[in-house]
Amino acid sequence: LIGVPLALVAGRRFARPLADIALAARNIARGEHPTFPFSGIPDVDRLAADLRGMHEQLADRFEGLRRRQSETAAIVDSMVEGVLSFDERGRVVTANPAARRMLGYGEQDALPELGLLFRAKEPRELLDRVLGGETVADREISLGDRTYLLNARPLPAGGSVVVLHDLTRLRRLETVRRDFVANVSHELKTPLTAISGYAETLLKIGRA
Repeated sequence: LIGVPLALVAGRRFARPLADIALAARNIARGEHPTFPFSGIPDVDRLAADLRGMHEQLADRFEGLRRRQSETAAIVDSMVEGVLSFDERGRVVTANPAARRMLGYGEQDALPELGLLFRAKEPRELLDRVLGGETVADREISLGDRTYLLNARPLPAGGSVVVLHDLTRLRRLETVRRDFVANVSHELKTPLTAISGYAETLLKIGRA
């Protein structure tokens, strides 16, 4: 008769802090701020201290991951190359400002899936192959009046990443250079012919 009430009191003394510890663990799993109990029971308080230490370690790791993610996002957003990533179904996961500008989309525009994102047939076919597991390296594509160098590779967890480099200015400079060389060659052809004729005439006079 005496032991039963004592057992009930002892059970309640252990049960309440254990329930609080279980609630703290659930809050950690949900990403909410946990409250760790103090019961005065050494074993229970040790368990609570271990859980608190685990929570602090997880918080530090998540903060480090968020910081690295923010740094990576800032680097990608500042790149002049267009960078896009897709999931395994071809849906856009990320697209930096340069990629949106190259593809003709505004910063706030919703981006369609891969099948509709590129308005030209060639890049759509290339990226379908990438989603199938292939790697595409240094392929020139045309989008409207602009030329881009496309590199794409599948991601280990599924999906793909695509990098676009604008070659339009370089190709225009190459065209200007070729036209300049052709024009200079044409302009020099007549004077060189005349000089060659004079030289032959002088040689004949000298021999005579």
